[in-house]
Amino acid sequence: MSSATPWILAITTPIVAGVFALGGVLVTRKTALEQERLRLDREKDARWLADRRSIYVDFLSRANDCINLLYRARDEGYEEKNFLAAAYALHTSKMALQMIATQPVRDAGKIVNETVADRMYYVMTSDGLFDVDANLAADMARALDNFFEATRRELGVHEASESGSVPRQGRWGRVLDRLRPREAAN
Repeated sequence: MSSATPWILAITTPIVAGVFALGGVLVTRKTALEQERLRLDREKDARWLADRRSIYVDFLSRANDCINLLYRARDEGYEEKNFLAAAYALHTSKMALQMIATQPVRDAGKIVNETVADRMYYVMTSDGLFDVDANLAADMARALDNFFEATRRELGVHEASESGSVPRQGRWGRVLDRLRPREAAN
């Protein structure tokens, strides 16, 4: 019996070592694949975030161009080709916004677009006889505030705290909020 034991050990030891080595390789490979997937997900999220910001800034820039044309129409006169080009650019950027934004941002963008487009349409249909609507500035400020609020919420932008840093999200943010001293009630 003593002569059989070394022979069995000689065969089973490499087999057991091979199984553990194969298991280690499989676990390592699975971990590496999971890490790669997480890295790709982070890169994709960063690209989407950059695309959204770019589209939102382009939309706001086009709306601002239209507002500037409205104010210049009062002082310098109306040029139909400039109004058509600006209206087309605003409409095109609104379509990009509609494709990529969440519903609250789409709704806020629609209000910004309507605020500008209605007035531009009025100027184009009245042959430039236009005095800047007294409510234009207030309506645009309100529409832009709603748009900024919706985009900030969608993009996860938080207000800076008194120290200038952005509050942490998740569990640690809640813990840190509880540790922060409360202001004395006045």
